[in-house]
Amino acid sequence: MDDCSFDKTLKSDRLREILRQSIAGGNYRAGDRLPSETELVARYKVSRSTVREAITALAQDGLLYRVQGKGTFIAEAKPEHRTFAVMMPFLFFSDSTPFGAGTDVFPRLMQSIEGEARRVRANILLYLNNRLPALERENIENLLERRVDGVLLNFVSAAQNLDAVERIRASGIPLVLIDHFLPHAPLDFVVTDNALGAYRASCMLAAQGFPRVVHITCPGDQSALRDRRTGYERAMREMGLSSQVLFVEERQLDEAGNDKISEEERAYRLAQTLLATTEQPLAIFAAEAPILAGLWQAVQENGLPHDRIAFACFDEPFIEFPKSVFSLKVIQSFAEIGQRSIKILQERIAKTGPAEPYQIYVEPEIITSKV
Repeated sequence: MDDCSFDKTLKSDRLREILRQSIAGGNYRAGDRLPSETELVARYKVSRSTVREAITALAQDGLLYRVQGKGTFIAEAKPEHRTFAVMMPFLFFSDSTPFGAGTDVFPRLMQSIEGEARRVRANILLYLNNRLPALERENIENLLERRVDGVLLNFVSAAQNLDAVERIRASGIPLVLIDHFLPHAPLDFVVTDNALGAYRASCMLAAQGFPRVVHITCPGDQSALRDRRTGYERAMREMGLSSQVLFVEERQLDEAGNDKISEEERAYRLAQTLLATTEQPLAIFAAEAPILAGLWQAVQENGLPHDRIAFACFDEPFIEFPKSVFSLKVIQSFAEIGQRSIKILQERIAKTGPAEPYQIYVEPEIITSKV
């Protein structure tokens, strides 16, 4: 550490911060002897009492320790154990769901986050909002009271709780949005590149020679669904096909946040109408795996020839299609999302990242059933 002179009125708290930064910056290693009081007095042009007060405070903070008759030494750095709050809609669908489609999404994402948090010695505080805005707000109030070190938020309630999200940001707690993001909000986010995945999947369906590619999705304007529609529509334009976007029925939730009618059932009802009114051959791109599960059930019941229909969806539908059916799935890289979101929290806590928000789009993988 370079010698510097300061005004004689330098207070012990300023000297303490100077020494703290010097230790953190690596100028001293664990076990090194700190300069004597006399040396510090001469170096910083302060009183002996100021030096003693600063050293006592740093010793209380665990950065220094004294050895009688030998001096003051740099203590071994203690590992920091932080707590990150993670807020998800749910981990598994309700027991009434007849399919396993898409049930691995949030567990895989949560496992990735927990593993990366453990690697950096952080604890996880998990909140589930069951897609209920009121519960989401309650959870945000709770984590603010607990003063966690960082927040990973899968935001579900659109405009209703924007003020609560702003309270997290205003509190100074680092916040990273995962899975969805808020357009025009100055917030860090790590999400799948949904537009790219939908574009590539839709192009691959069209390339199979199907004259119609229909996109079936859920109502709402969450960024993931919106970007998947955007990617699909771009593919249709470039492939010279007409866009057709159909929406399953609005969700109806009970008091526990479970669907009164499952997403698969709503997709099944829509598929029955679609198959009865639309000529085949037909390709269907489902925005979510549960939608595809309902569609496949309708196709089987209608006895539609397998060579006259093709499927695509995001995530894992857990359906074993016959070899004669062309299908593909867009698989999100949850491991990368978890790793990068935790890394951003670490940077924001250490104040080493860029001033502008991170906007990270993680490229998904597309897996086809046959070539």
